[in-house]
Amino acid sequence: MLPFYQFDWTPFGAFEKDVKFIDAPKPELYDTAADPAEKRNLYGERKAAAAQLKRCWRAKSRLLA
Repeated sequence: MLPFYQFDWTPFGAFEKDVKFIDAPKPELYDTAADPAEKRNLYGERKAAAAQLKRCWRAKSRLLA
């Protein structure tokens, strides 16, 4: 938990097919098929897709609580 508390790292995120969203202080979105090394953060270009994944993740996490 050290990275979570000391560096604002977050273990929260969601996948949908080849798209990976990471809910961090600086949000990240990757197309893992086109960019398997996750070098190009697409969040700025695809905010709507990231928002949809974030909503799905939050809904699922509420079901698990």
